[in-house]
Amino acid sequence: MELGGFTLSEMRLNNNRIDINLKFAGEKIDIASNLYTAQNEVSTLSGTIKTGKKTNIDLTFKSGAELANILKIAKAFAVTFNIKDLETLTANGKIDANFNINYEQNLY
Repeated sequence: MELGGFTLSEMRLNNNRIDINLKFAGEKIDIASNLYTAQNEVSTLSGTIKTGKKTNIDLTFKSGAELANILKIAKAFAVTFNIKDLETLTANGKIDANFNINYEQNLY
């Protein structure tokens, strides 16, 4: 099934920009996403997911975000669904991440 491409660009949540770019081509999904947790903080997720008989996942995640900034976005997202469980939650510290996820499976 061919879905073409889907791009959601410049979405804002709690004044933070979220860029999501997904391109669908048959059994393949290309991902290029950025989450700006602050003006000078960005977390990125990029890579490819293939489904079908030759399943393959190749994703890269990079982030240097402050946990408090991530929590602000999570709280804003939760409020849009009337979820109030996060209101009293606090966080401090920083994520220093740069990793890849690779998976392959042949289903023959």
